Amino acid sequence: MVYNINTEVGKKYDFKSVKNYKDFSNRVDCVSYEEISENIERVRKGEQNIFWNTPIKWFAKSSGTTNAKSKFIPISYESLDDCHYKAGKDMLSLYFNNNEDSQLLAGKCLRLGGSREIYEDNMSYYGDLSAIMIDNLPFWAELSSTPSQKTSLIPEWEEKVMAIIKTTEDGWDCVPELKDEVVYAYEEAADIIYEINNCVRETELPDLIERLRDMCGSIEMTLNSIDEDQEFETVDEEEDD
Repeated sequence: MVYNINTEVGKKYDFKSVKNYKDFSNRVDCVSYEEISENIERVRKGEQNIFWNTPIKWFAKSSGTTNAKSKFIPISYESLDDCHYKAGKDMLSLYFNNNEDSQLLAGKCLRLGGSREIYEDNMSYYGDLSAIMIDNLPFWAELSSTPSQKTSLIPEWEEKVMAIIKTTEDGWDCVPELKDEVVYAYEEAADIIYEINNCVRETELPDLIERLRDMCGSIEMTLNSIDEDQEFETVDEEEDD
């Protein structure tokens, strides 16, 4: 809350003088979505520093089961990192702690997301929460996931399914750089990634940073060299007459 003292909401409720939970509960009203919808619309149109102190450009769109109208929930980068992504990391940490020999990440993890759209050309986006999460995942998550981010975010379901089928049938042998260079570079750094994730300090910090720089630089160069617009079509064998 201290980070939002100077936001519009923070000033309205005088967050600066809030010292404990009782102060907060006595001062901050419980409101319905409709009561703050105008402020949310302001944020969607580009205004900032209303609810949160860092820029908000993502909005999770509800299914509209209440009042037959969709709601647009502001999503900050901090909420993604400290809530959604942290929950996933915690889940994986607990799983691997109890299943040390698991091969869960040895292959690809299937992901299916919703879609997102731009709002009034002002770099504000709205869509399914799953699409927002996929669109903001770190680069290394892309390496262990299928289908690609581009395919995962196709808005039309039937088109998305066909794209997944084509990608799955073709595999990625047609883009050898992904396996031969990108995945290889990532796997070569598995030991220091383990150190970081498990708070094990075996490598000196300057050496660790240098190896990560080399890995990231190598991966970035390889990814930049791949033609993202190339099409992958599955060609069916002609049946004998």
